[in-house]
Amino acid sequence: MLKKLVKPMALLFAILLFVGFFGFLFGSDNATIGVSTVLAVLMYLSRDLTANPVKNTLKLVLFNVIMGLVAYASSLNLFLAIPINFISLFTIAAALSYTISSPISTPFSMQYIFLIVAPVSLEALPLRLAALATGAVLIMAIQWRVNGNRVGVQSRKILPAICRNLGLKITGIRNGEDVKSADGAIRAAVDQLKHILYDARIDHYYFTRASEIYLDLTVALERINDLLPQLAAVANRDALLTDLGRLMAQIGETLAEKNPVAAAAIDFEAFFEQYGDETTADLAVLGVISQLEFLQDGLTAFVSPDPETNHRVSQTAAPASHARAMKRYRVKLSIDALSLSYAFRLAFAITICAFLVGYFQLQHGSWLLFTISSLTFPFYEMSRQKTGSRIVGTIIGGILVIVIFSILHLQNAVALVMIVSLFLTIVFMNQYVYSMIFTTVTAISSLVLIDSAANLSLDRIAYVIIGGIVVMLLSKFVLPYTEQDARKDLLAMYDEIIVNFFKDIKNSASYTANFKHRIMNLILTTTLIEDKLTASVAPDSDDDTDAFIGTRRGLIINIDQVYRWLLKNSDGLDDFKAVSLYLYQNDTAVLAANDDGLIAAIKQDHPRISRVVIGECLAIYRALHQLKLIPAEAAAGNINSKKE
Repeated sequence: MLKKLVKPMALLFAILLFVGFFGFLFGSDNATIGVSTVLAVLMYLSRDLTANPVKNTLKLVLFNVIMGLVAYASSLNLFLAIPINFISLFTIAAALSYTISSPISTPFSMQYIFLIVAPVSLEALPLRLAALATGAVLIMAIQWRVNGNRVGVQSRKILPAICRNLGLKITGIRNGEDVKSADGAIRAAVDQLKHILYDARIDHYYFTRASEIYLDLTVALERINDLLPQLAAVANRDALLTDLGRLMAQIGETLAEKNPVAAAAIDFEAFFEQYGDETTADLAVLGVISQLEFLQDGLTAFVSPDPETNHRVSQTAAPASHARAMKRYRVKLSIDALSLSYAFRLAFAITICAFLVGYFQLQHGSWLLFTISSLTFPFYEMSRQKTGSRIVGTIIGGILVIVIFSILHLQNAVALVMIVSLFLTIVFMNQYVYSMIFTTVTAISSLVLIDSAANLSLDRIAYVIIGGIVVMLLSKFVLPYTEQDARKDLLAMYDEIIVNFFKDIKNSASYTANFKHRIMNLILTTTLIEDKLTASVAPDSDDDTDAFIGTRRGLIINIDQVYRWLLKNSDGLDDFKAVSLYLYQNDTAVLAANDDGLIAAIKQDHPRISRVVIGECLAIYRALHQLKLIPAEAAAGNINSKKE
């Protein structure tokens, strides 16, 4: 129990020290900027901003300084503040509402509220701007300290964990046990690593050589996970699964230790020789072997990287149009109907309420503004859930304050109560009702020496209820956006990205030079959409969503596998084109009933191309046919694009 308390105690000490030091440097009027900086640091630690450290630092500094200037301008006139506050808050929310479940605009919208409820004079403005600039620099400094090598550190944790869970899944399949738990852990870990690699892209498009290696390893392990259920019915199942489990354990140990000796000791070749007979082996077994070959290559690069290229940006002169296309989708994932709806409601509510608070000079009116900022979420369903929890937590917290200070008369222990309640807020950070209870105690305790606990508690409860009502009314009736709206938009966006990807490849003058960047960005971007889609759908539509995602994810992975095979077997390009053309011209290729005969016939005419690649070509062709994502006459052409 004591060990669990060490981390929140250390975090509390760091926060108090930081805010106190910030207030000492820039004065008590700017201490709240230290609080907003802490919020931004904590929220942004889950994202890696170090891929473009200088650019991101300059952006944050400029963003904060402009925010300070705009907030000062809004303080000059109550009526002028209406358009200024609306435009400012709308811009902040629309630009930074990147994640559905927790918009990363929150610390900056909170910071803007801090600035407008505690304005400074023109003489004090330079010090405030200096505080804002310093806060931005500190955010990036801590980012660099914590996330400077996030890709490498997290990859060496996540990849071995994937291998361990693959081992558990293999054992479960061999013993006829339920493997849902291991499968879920594998998929969660794969998605986590993909998110990390997505954030680590340079200029939102390019990858370091190390990131390429990590993604290649991740995709190969993901593909093995998908193929494992098919091994349950193959010949020599027990021996095959036992040997495969042993390989996974060795691969996991090598990934954890990054040991070239251990990598060399993994006997891939014996496994390939034992189970990889191209003429008799099951297609699923050959598929696993194909992925193990990719893993073997990836492990070699992983444990013995080229020091001159490992950290170099892998930019093969991608045409600007491809980078712009990916940036367009990155922006669309942020500035879409969801974000604009959220931004309008947040800006409108805070702007109007800020005017009313200032016009009527409402005491503690800032509590109303902070409530609105905290309860306004992209989805109506989220706002409804959080509003109820916040009201309950605030009422309980208010009662506790009355008991502590009005009944027990512990005014002399105000500082202790604040520290304890702040500590408990951190401990229960992930349990919203409890965190609201202790946040309420902390906020009211800071003022209990200048007003009665009962009055403060009633004010706090009233403002939270009013703020909750405002948020609920706006979420319900003003540009409402529900989970079903999000699902519809995300489904359309997913297909649009795939369609444009194929059009891009078809019209490209080169098949290989920049294809690596395109396919990697496609894999990572669609993973982000999948996570948003999964988080946004209702439970009764889970099956439909899983089917939608599964078909498209399989298509993307198959394209990647074919491309990687072609990189290793460039002399098979002509055969590959011929196979694709044959499938396009063969009406029966859509049906899976005669796969064995069809694959055997193709293999006989094109011995260079493996059965696995033929199977992947079939899967791609059928997916395109099933999804009707592109015109039929373009299907083969997209796959048969040129290669340098």
